[in-house]
Amino acid sequence: MENYQLTIETPRGTEERAYTGLVVGVESFEELRDVQDRIDEYFQSGSDAAELKEDDHTVEVQTVEDLVDQFTDVIDQFALFLGGIAGISLVVGSIGIANIMIVSVTERTREIGIMKAVGARNRDIIQLFLVESVILGAIGAVVGVFVGLGFGYLGVTLAGWPMAYPTDWILIAVVVGVLVGVVSGLYPAWRAAKVDPIEALRRE
Repeated sequence: MENYQLTIETPRGTEERAYTGLVVGVESFEELRDVQDRIDEYFQSGSDAAELKEDDHTVEVQTVEDLVDQFTDVIDQFALFLGGIAGISLVVGSIGIANIMIVSVTERTREIGIMKAVGARNRDIIQLFLVESVILGAIGAVVGVFVGLGFGYLGVTLAGWPMAYPTDWILIAVVVGVLVGVVSGLYPAWRAAKVDPIEALRRE
């Protein structure tokens, strides 16, 4: 180990020489794993350092790559958690849009009957309600994007980090909102198209 640069880190404010970390610098990345294995073997074998180590103390050999992997795992778990919340939000939002559109079909039954009486086809009725549903989904997506950017800006401002604007994810969020509107509006639009014009015109 005398061929490598060693840096000792000790805890501040303590009089004991209790080492909390030993930083080993290598000349090239190719030597990293080999040095890691040699250090681990040195502390686990019958060396002086292994004999001086307390029984309740542990020695862990980590590279910067290992620390990055641990940090990445935490970020991935956090992203998975947020993805689950986003999925639940999409389901709740789609149910909400579908309920709104069903109520709209019920309240506009007479209007649908009049439209069919003057020559509107089922395709026209479906398109009308699908467009309204898509507009609701798009509005929800745009509002969600602005709310998310607002909370993100607040978070990075408090943390002192630079703000990044992921335009790709913003576009994906809007597209997903539109798709949710389409899926949520299919059944209400089909239900509106199946309205009997004679029965609809009798309704007050």
